[in-house]
Amino acid sequence: MKIKVLTCDDMDRLDFEPTLIVCFYQSNKQKQVLNHYAMLKKQYPKIDMIGCSSESNIYDQIPYIEGDSRCLFMCLKLEKDAYRLELRNNTEERLRLPKDKSYNTIMFSSQYFEKIENWINDIQDELGGYNLFGAIAGVSDVLTDTATVFYNGKFYDEHVLLWLIDVTYYRLDGLSVHQFQPVGFEFIVTKSFKDTIYELDHRPALKVLEEVVGCITAQNIQSFDFPFFLKRSDMVSFDESPLSSIKTIDKVTGSISLYRYVKEHDKLKLAIPLSSKEQEDRLKQFHKFHKREDSIAFLFNCVGIKAYLGMMEFVYLMDLKYNLKMPFVGFHSFGEIGPIEINQKSILHNQTISLAILSPVKDRV
Repeated sequence: MKIKVLTCDDMDRLDFEPTLIVCFYQSNKQKQVLNHYAMLKKQYPKIDMIGCSSESNIYDQIPYIEGDSRCLFMCLKLEKDAYRLELRNNTEERLRLPKDKSYNTIMFSSQYFEKIENWINDIQDELGGYNLFGAIAGVSDVLTDTATVFYNGKFYDEHVLLWLIDVTYYRLDGLSVHQFQPVGFEFIVTKSFKDTIYELDHRPALKVLEEVVGCITAQNIQSFDFPFFLKRSDMVSFDESPLSSIKTIDKVTGSISLYRYVKEHDKLKLAIPLSSKEQEDRLKQFHKFHKREDSIAFLFNCVGIKAYLGMMEFVYLMDLKYNLKMPFVGFHSFGEIGPIEINQKSILHNQTISLAILSPVKDRV
């Protein structure tokens, strides 16, 4: 496997014929993406190019692009027949996936939609339980921008893009890590619609929460100050449940909206940050992964990680760069897909760091 990570300013440094390029781009840079795709396709007619829009990009060489509008291109030369690409409209009831081989999967979704969590389970069940990682596309301005995925010359805003990677050729390992723990009372959702919670324990949801955390303001929301653990089943603990962040509040109706759909009888617990020492220990879980020079890592960080941690995210990325000893690229997303423990099923998170490492299978004949 040959690897080279480039920005749109240095594409002339590509010195091998890639089979697949993965691109991360801000929403207002679609024209640049198309221009680069046209040039690459002319030079390499058999190339595939996929991508996902980002709130902002992550790039190990700087090691961190903050407010940088350059597109990122991860150029790969993969073995023949080692992968396949599937584009799915998110209105489909179920995924129809190939069963001829065993695959690991990287999943990019242009948006959060009602069935996405079922799809994540379906993918892992239908493809034999192999590893699944990915993210929901980001945008710089949620009020005006449209998040997209890119697939061979076109942008899609209501689709999921699956990169299926044959497990006989390549490994996909990784983990999702957050910096919070559940505390306090358990709240039961007693009235909701889609992503909006109207009542917790039969009382106005916003009033219930403000009795615990104080006044919730627009600034609190923009800083992602009050994430929650969202538990859908009593078969799992809150520690094993995903985080969910507040998207909006409505003082008139007393409701809160999250970055995911909620159902009545779901349960919430407030999430508070771990101590600095515990946060560092959690991030050290990333250090356990193999450090082969012919590997590359994807890093999907929630926009909430960036907003909440500020410059500390830079420190964490520097630590990751030092210990991984391989190139990594990624972006700030509106949802991250990965397991919270190795060999567990992947789930959809908010305010989480998800790392996925792609490596050739050792001793392949």
